[in-house]
Amino acid sequence: MQRMGMVIGLKPEKVADYKELHANAWPGILEMISACNITNYSIWLKEPENLLFGYWEYLGDDFGADA
Repeated sequence: MQRMGMVIGLKPEKVADYKELHANAWPGILEMISACNITNYSIWLKEPENLLFGYWEYLGDDFGADA
């Protein structure tokens, strides 16, 4: 298992869209995350800096191919 993370800046005018999309994640997206050997996927939004902090655990052998 590999622990992975990311930090992404979010434009202020996109914060509302981000919150709406992530409040009700599409089932197909959640299924794809699992199919790509990713578990424990979480994202946090740090405001007012508008930074997204993501964390996940990768269980596969080829992250590039799975991603």
